[in-house]
Amino acid sequence: MVEDLYYDDYPEAKAELSQAIKRGRLPLLAQELNAYDTVQAILELDAVNNDQDEADALFDLALALIGWIPGPGQEFKLILRQINRAPWRHADKLFDLIRHTLLSCRIKTSPEQLLEKSLDPARLTEEMPEIVRGVQASSTFTGLAPRQQQLVLHNLDEARDHSQMLMQAVQQRIAPWLAVQRNSSALAHSQGPALLPKPQSAGSAGTSSTLPAAREAASTPQAINQGMEHLTGDGHWLELNLHYSNLEPVSGAAYRVVFTDGSQIQGHLDEEGFARLEGIPAGTAKVYYGEDPRPYQRLPIQALAADRPALEEELGILCLEPTEVDLPTLLLEASERKPAFTLIPY
Repeated sequence: MVEDLYYDDYPEAKAELSQAIKRGRLPLLAQELNAYDTVQAILELDAVNNDQDEADALFDLALALIGWIPGPGQEFKLILRQINRAPWRHADKLFDLIRHTLLSCRIKTSPEQLLEKSLDPARLTEEMPEIVRGVQASSTFTGLAPRQQQLVLHNLDEARDHSQMLMQAVQQRIAPWLAVQRNSSALAHSQGPALLPKPQSAGSAGTSSTLPAAREAASTPQAINQGMEHLTGDGHWLELNLHYSNLEPVSGAAYRVVFTDGSQIQGHLDEEGFARLEGIPAGTAKVYYGEDPRPYQRLPIQALAADRPALEEELGILCLEPTEVDLPTLLLEASERKPAFTLIPY
């Protein structure tokens, strides 16, 4: 039954769990996932026998600890983990992926702010006691042999004492990625003079072409055809329209538009996720979403006590039968760990 459940339900449950964590829901499952990932990283670190593997394992442990940050931490960890597997292919997409994460979490800040606050060693040192309590309350930790439990706790103490080194390991690893960031999450073309009224909503009658409403907000990179028909007149205009995948508008989202002549316009979308820019230069423009100058207010990590009934209730929310779930398999799926970073038998 577990095997059938895995192939039928686990991938969907993984996606729902990821969305729930972004919105601060299913906190016990989020804690189980973070504890599983942290324990796995520590066991991998203990098993390495050369300098390169040790550097990779330390980076992986740092990512596991970043995953504990409420809201964007889990997705941010997965972004760094995925890029690290093929940086030559994916490194230039780092900021695009972070922008997408911020929009999914409905956090108004910039990729730079998320990086700065997430890689703060002092904050990690301060919150390590909560991480330790969360690990100790997890089913992954209680299922370990006493010697392995001691190993995990010892390494968490070491991580607290060497948080500066761990965060520097991440900063050094991603430094080349930051150097190749593209300057846009979308491309658009300015149109002719403002001849049409502002649309009431995406796709309403009598409006000009806008961003596709049925796509996930800021799913990047995306090429946006604002219409190439030439309209006579002195001015040019551009319409921005941003929605989540459920067609809910991204109200108040920050935007920045850079034109070919180097000029820029910054602002926020209205309650309908819409903005109309008039009198702009002709030609191609680069559109950034989610780059709000406001600081990222990182939420504190808070450990939860073990609560089996509440955990089973959260599994039920994912449409999983608690008696049939192989929890380590679900956590392996959600953590996106790959060999040789999977050492706990399951």
